[in-house]
Amino acid sequence: MHRLVLNHSTRSEASCRVAQKTGFALEGTLRSAHPHPDGRHDVHVHARISPAP
Repeated sequence: MHRLVLNHSTRSEASCRVAQKTGFALEGTLRSAHPHPDGRHDVHVHARISPAP
C-alpha cells in the first residue's frame, strides 16, 4: 500500500492528536463533508505515504 488516508471531524481534537502521533500528516480540510446527527461537520484529511524504495 502506498497511501493511507484518515479523515475525522475537525471537532475531534483527540482524533487529530492520534493521527499526528501515528505519523499521519495533516493535508487539509474538507468543508461540510460528513453528515452527523447535529449537522454537517468539516473534516480533517491526514495521510501516510510509504517511503520511496
